Amino acid sequence: MFIIFINDIASRSALRIHQALFADDIAAWPSQLAPRLLRSQYKELRLFLHFISDWSKRWLLDFSVSKSALVVFSHKLYAPPPPKPELVLRSKPLPQPSC
Repeated sequence: MFIIFINDIASRSALRIHQALFADDIAAWPSQLAPRLLRSQYKELRLFLHFISDWSKRWLLDFSVSKSALVVFSHKLYAPPPPKPELVLRSKPLPQPSC
């Protein structure tokens, strides 16, 4: 029943974000993964998090920021450290664990 309740989160097609829903978890990532587009990827993630924040206020369902994280993946063995942009969910910064 919960997945039916949150199913409209995935219907936001205007954003260039892929999403995977499983039970009470959501994973989201930019649809364009080219490294040179990193700034625009963070912009899309900010828009998505703004949408999620508005959605949670509307449906009175709060997301746990302490159980959320921004994880940056790279296919390079020794990639330069990713920028540390502040992405927020419900006015709280998302943790970005160090690898």
